[in-house]
Amino acid sequence: MLKKIKTKLALIKSAVFGIWHGFSEPEEEISDLVKKIKIGSSRQGREIFAYQLGTGQTKIALVSAIHGNEVGTTKLARKIINWLSTTEKDFKNFSFYIIPCLNPDGFQLARSCPQYWRGGRAGRFNAQQVDLNRNFKTTSWQGSSIWSSGQNYSQKDEVFCGSSAGSEPEVAGLSDLIIKENIKLLFSFHNVGRDVMPSSDDLAIKLAKIYCQQTGFTFVSREDWQKLAQTGTARQWCEENSVSYVEVECPYRWGSDWPRQKKAISACLDCL
Repeated sequence: MLKKIKTKLALIKSAVFGIWHGFSEPEEEISDLVKKIKIGSSRQGREIFAYQLGTGQTKIALVSAIHGNEVGTTKLARKIINWLSTTEKDFKNFSFYIIPCLNPDGFQLARSCPQYWRGGRAGRFNAQQVDLNRNFKTTSWQGSSIWSSGQNYSQKDEVFCGSSAGSEPEVAGLSDLIIKENIKLLFSFHNVGRDVMPSSDDLAIKLAKIYCQQTGFTFVSREDWQKLAQTGTARQWCEENSVSYVEVECPYRWGSDWPRQKKAISACLDCL
């Protein structure tokens, strides 16, 4: 009983800190010098952009706010862009394609209706009420799927996955970019959690373990991931298209957690 109470108090403390940090941390402006590529538009016509840095052979995509209510991941992506554009580290062998917000319709709803004290669920889906991370063209896709959340992912909700696999323009924009540019590594940032879930290839597993070492997050094995019973995910799409995939569940809904994330991302890049 005492252990459960301590765990709940730790979760409350983390949530309060995350909310406070979100209030105090604005979204950074991105330099006009960074190349911006339109990769598509949302259901409501909002433009979706990728920011390209570098011209190296190793191509890496980093995507945030597939779920629009995960506002902290957009703040994180903006920090990554500005860091990569000004850092003295040698990244000349890389090309980065960074998408701060794949779901701008949900993102706008989340910012206008943040639900700070109700878990911040508003804005998770796109304007068609589709969970975009269940809409990718995979062999497992189906019209409805499971969203696991809460402590140990014990809360289960049914979500709408679209009228067909890949039906949503936001998903098509990301998929087309990866195929067109022949990108072979995708980092996908989510929240709230403290986990790293890789695809089943050796590179993704190696990077996920490095990420966990630098952050203290939990490594989620393929077996544990399969227990979540998710379908049509970016992870599976990557596996079926020979793209290494690392999904990071960041700890705060509204804040970037930048110092810790920067350390982990830098360590991953150093080993490539």
